[in-house]
Amino acid sequence: MVTFEGYERRIDKINAVLKEYGFTDLDQMAQYVKDQGVDAEGIVRGVQPIAFENAVWAYILGAAILSEIGDIHRFASPAKLLAFAGLEPSIYQSGRYQSASGSMVKRGSPHLRWALMQAARLVPRFNDVFGQYLNKKLSEHKHFSVASSHVAKKLVRVIFALLKNNVYFSSSTRSSAA
Repeated sequence: MVTFEGYERRIDKINAVLKEYGFTDLDQMAQYVKDQGVDAEGIVRGVQPIAFENAVWAYILGAAILSEIGDIHRFASPAKLLAFAGLEPSIYQSGRYQSASGSMVKRGSPHLRWALMQAARLVPRFNDVFGQYLNKKLSEHKHFSVASSHVAKKLVRVIFALLKNNVYFSSSTRSSAA
């Protein structure tokens, strides 16, 4: 049986269209398409490799991130964008002492920080570059949340480079900004 996200909400409208074309149900239509030599599911998965149930999240997070960033030309560097998102580490100094590590300052846009952290948890599951980076941080014995924040920072650097250079992301080509 053919099912998809939102099946219950949409099936009545889909069945009406199927009847117009002489099909009784989705399975009959799917078999017809297959008999014509078209791999519809393969085409969709090739265009959208993220699992179908996660596709909505990907677009929502992408839209949230882009709407919070706004015009990328407001930021001179990825570090400025990291600061806007509140993902840069805090710095503690006293005399000659300087802390070796600091927690996130959490200034800036809480919506952007939330969207980036959610994306940082999803992206490694579907992209090898980010997956390997997460595994590298975990192999350095970092807590999962700390490793995810590192992925979020890498994601910010990649997003910055993509928007500044007006290019699409490709795992096969690496940018110096990443």
